[in-house]
Amino acid sequence: GSPAGKAGIIAGDIVMKINNKKLEDDKNTLEAAIANQKVGDKVSIAIWRDGIVKNLEATLVTAPNQ
Repeated sequence: GSPAGKAGIIAGDIVMKINNKKLEDDKNTLEAAIANQKVGDKVSIAIWRDGIVKNLEATLVTAPNQ
């Protein structure tokens, strides 16, 4: 029921890009990529699953306990 699950992301997927920005270990992390977004924004997500890149979309929500 999470936004990631609703977007189609499953355990084992590797998030490669958020809004067409490549995620890197120390430069552009997942947290940094969504830091400037707000609740309700839609983000495009490129994931790697079973040797295939899939493009998904998710709507950001408030994190639990926030």
